[in-house]
Amino acid sequence: MRLLAFLLASGLNAMAQDPPAISIIDAVALDAAGNPITGLAAADFEISANGKKVEVLGFTAFDTVAHTAKTTTTQPALELTPDQIHRTTVVIIDDLCLSADALRAAKLQVRGFVEKLLTPGDQAAILRTSGGSTRARRITSNIGELTAIIDSTEPLGGELPPTTCAAAVWNAVAYATNGLVSAAGRKAIVVMSAEDRGLAGNAAAEIERRAAGSMTAFYQTSSSAPAFAAATGGAAGVTLDRVALETGAFYSLAVGTAAGQVEVKVKRPGVTLRVRRRSSPLLPPPDLGAPPDDTDTLEVALNSPFDAASIGITATTLFTNTAPGGTIIDVLCHLDVRDLSYLRDEQGRYRLAFDIGAKSVVEAGRATQPLMGSKELLLTAEEYRRAVEDGLVVNLRLGWGAGPRDVRVAVADHRSGRAGSANAFTPSNSVESGNFFLSGVALLGNGSAKQSPAVRVFRGADKFSYSYTIFNAMVDGEGRSRVQVQSRLIAGGRAAFTGTSSTVAFDPGDPHRRQVTGHIQLDPSISPGRYIFEVTAVDQLSPQQRSASQFIDFTVEP
Repeated sequence: MRLLAFLLASGLNAMAQDPPAISIIDAVALDAAGNPITGLAAADFEISANGKKVEVLGFTAFDTVAHTAKTTTTQPALELTPDQIHRTTVVIIDDLCLSADALRAAKLQVRGFVEKLLTPGDQAAILRTSGGSTRARRITSNIGELTAIIDSTEPLGGELPPTTCAAAVWNAVAYATNGLVSAAGRKAIVVMSAEDRGLAGNAAAEIERRAAGSMTAFYQTSSSAPAFAAATGGAAGVTLDRVALETGAFYSLAVGTAAGQVEVKVKRPGVTLRVRRRSSPLLPPPDLGAPPDDTDTLEVALNSPFDAASIGITATTLFTNTAPGGTIIDVLCHLDVRDLSYLRDEQGRYRLAFDIGAKSVVEAGRATQPLMGSKELLLTAEEYRRAVEDGLVVNLRLGWGAGPRDVRVAVADHRSGRAGSANAFTPSNSVESGNFFLSGVALLGNGSAKQSPAVRVFRGADKFSYSYTIFNAMVDGEGRSRVQVQSRLIAGGRAAFTGTSSTVAFDPGDPHRRQVTGHIQLDPSISPGRYIFEVTAVDQLSPQQRSASQFIDFTVEP
């Protein structure tokens, strides 16, 4: 995308003067029936900033279905090539908190959008609030890739508090918005979630600023945040059909004011505008200087869910709490070794070298300082063969504190420059809160990488163990706790197996941390596919009802 360089036309004295302030406004105009209006001109708009009228320097109307642009001023407001004029839509599905029935309905709607509403040239991506791998969620026009994501999206076990559900949604929105900065034209993010808590204060202002910086409108299928959606040029309570219709055309206006708060009105009666209340900055031209180093590559990969797909990587997060270390998140990274370059020495050993980084994101995009390091591995031929077959597991133990957060990891190969990234939403808690809660659930099979807690791929008749910790169970006068526990296997949002509820009596010990272990023997005839292993605990000594649940997914291969 090239934004018009108005600064070049500022005359011979440009070198001696400060350049004029210029920013971009993008808007969709709708008639009374909700259909896009495509015949407006610059004179139909009235724009003000800080109570003062602002001059329109450039005006361009875009048809994203026909891939055309029409400029009615001397200079275009936004200069895009025909292949950049298309609809770009990112759909975020809340697989963490939507009910099984609601998620099935959402998947049907997304499938209809992908199969019937995407036209040649359109691009889309599908994100899940639970996280995923960048390789599996690229912005693409490939219907097969998008359908595969829809098919693999399943409701996850466990019941999360509304505030945690909202945190997962807004972190996903911030993540997607960051990734859309480099995409051309006006973009749309559509969130398919329950009636989540809306944003307010600094978090709302930050997402709104990011939406302006990436020229992105926010839409929501629920009706929970209409004012915020409207402030970004989108709407709440809409369907994907409506979003596809509204994003078929837009206007771009270059205006004589710095990026910031603006008021945009249209003079024609009966016209509804979808326009954000912040104008977008002129983006600088791409830096064609020295190539980025590995640190820069990791930073980019950690900040975008779309831009690092050359290395296959998945992330599993297991949070716990220890007496000496407090809240800890174990990040289990599974790498596709085939995407890493290597050198072979004279003994036939394989030398791998890569950088790996992680960061934690809370409150709609507020991030911790990234933690980065390098790994160098020397593998025998047999070790390398097994790594190619099963993948390579890298464990990171990080002390980020408690609270729901999005954990992001990225890897950059030293020799090739290839990179990959993944993320996982983690609803961690703290012992100090006094809440009754469970740690993450670890599954372990036969000791191979494939059956490790990071990968969790089993076959029918396999046996695996599970372990988790119960926190803050009540104790009696002798320091004992009594907790009722139950486990389930869930497939497609329905219980495939429900274990017998049993009561576990814990002897005196650490009153805040009680560990539970057990085994699962898979039926030899179990159907291949993705399953959720869910555990639920009820504190039987508490005078009030106190329960907690936790889940982890695994795959059964044929």
